[in-house]
Amino acid sequence: DSGLEEAVLSWHLATSVCEMELILSGRGSAIRIEMEAVKMSVALSRYCLYLLVESTGLTPADPDLCKPLYDGLVRKLGVAFRRHPEMIEMTMVRDYDISSLTVPGRGEDAEEDEAVNGILVSGIGLGRRILEKWPEAERRWSLLMEVWVDIIIYIAIAENAHPHAEQLAKGGELLSHLWVLLGHLGFGQKSWISKPHN
Repeated sequence: DSGLEEAVLSWHLATSVCEMELILSGRGSAIRIEMEAVKMSVALSRYCLYLLVESTGLTPADPDLCKPLYDGLVRKLGVAFRRHPEMIEMTMVRDYDISSLTVPGRGEDAEEDEAVNGILVSGIGLGRRILEKWPEAERRWSLLMEVWVDIIIYIAIAENAHPHAEQLAKGGELLSHLWVLLGHLGFGQKSWISKPHN
């Protein structure tokens, strides 16, 4: 357990909370067009989530943990939103008590359910704190973009050369191209990049 799973899922939820606030404020479309940071943050958030859930071999995350955590979050949020579709905005952005979404699991899924509950509370809580601390949208989205750039670089320089080499042979995933560029700049697995693979 690298902690990457929880970090990406929590920051993805936080970014979604900030995106929801932008939409609810009625400024969403105008700001989204003006601010590259919004587009970049949302795109990197979604891309990192995709990497975590669908391309686990390219990340240092635990593949046996990523999909169940993601599925658990989708399940819990889906149940809440099906019960109260009008509360989607309230749940994410406003003062809705998110602990009501975190009903503990039983049996063999109890530990996984506890992790999902923790991510749900921390991610939505983080998003709400970001909204409070940085009410100015431009500053908020610049900070979120910096976080996502840090996360994608962390993922790219992880020591997992073989999957990147395989991806590059097929044309490459964006992350694999980033891995090569960062390697040539001296980050990550320098030894593999400077010496041909046998």
